[in-house]
Amino acid sequence: MTRKEEYNIGLVLSGGGFRGVAHIGVLKAMEENGIRPDIVSGVSAGALVAACYAAGLGCEEMLSLFQRPRLFSLAHYSYKKPGLLDSDKMIVYINEYIRQQSYEELEMPLYISATDMLRGKLVTFSSGPLNKAVLASCAFPFIFSPVWHEDTYYSDGGIINNFPVEPLIGKCKKIIGVYVNPLNEIPAGDLNSSLKVLQRAFSISTTSTPYLKFQHCDLIIEPKELSKFNLFDRRNIDRIYQLGYQEGIKMLEKMKIQESALQFTP
Repeated sequence: MTRKEEYNIGLVLSGGGFRGVAHIGVLKAMEENGIRPDIVSGVSAGALVAACYAAGLGCEEMLSLFQRPRLFSLAHYSYKKPGLLDSDKMIVYINEYIRQQSYEELEMPLYISATDMLRGKLVTFSSGPLNKAVLASCAFPFIFSPVWHEDTYYSDGGIINNFPVEPLIGKCKKIIGVYVNPLNEIPAGDLNSSLKVLQRAFSISTTSTPYLKFQHCDLIIEPKELSKFNLFDRRNIDRIYQLGYQEGIKMLEKMKIQESALQFTP
């Protein structure tokens, strides 16, 4: 893929576990509005969707990956590895959907962020081997074992940067950001267990920094109702997809109205 100096539309996709299915709904809304990004940056679940999109997969194909019933089967549990699931056993599913072996084979430029666990820093991949980098970006700690790639262990890029807009800044005329971890106010009664307090603390810590980076985007699509769904609850995939689609349609229509108003402003 030949790199240009400036792209028309850049797209950044946040992490968010199964909430990442909302990204696919947004892509469907963009498709129906005749909007196609020229360059994509993603992390964690957003990296998986971004890679599938850059590889030329349609929305239905992407959705089917998240719907795979055996994705979290007992056969994938890790043995003598630090994680409930063995990340290396998941690569077979990624390979089924993303046939390209390198970034250079993709239909558009792609940036994927992952956390180097040994050096404690964020690494952004944009060339070389593809699917191992996708797997590394998705390796949520405790759930998935770290991924050995390029002489170090990687885990979820969202640990450091859950809204990787930086690779697109200065490269695009417009940037559309999709964020699937909305931080809504909750009632006091919701903090009724240690686990819920931990989840709330994690949500606050991972959301505060991304919100500051929204200023770099021309349009932010953030389905607020996604806060109702757990990161790893796959029972509501269809609903999450619809929320992404509906919010995408609404915000893209709003963008069109604003652009039309500017065109007719004397």
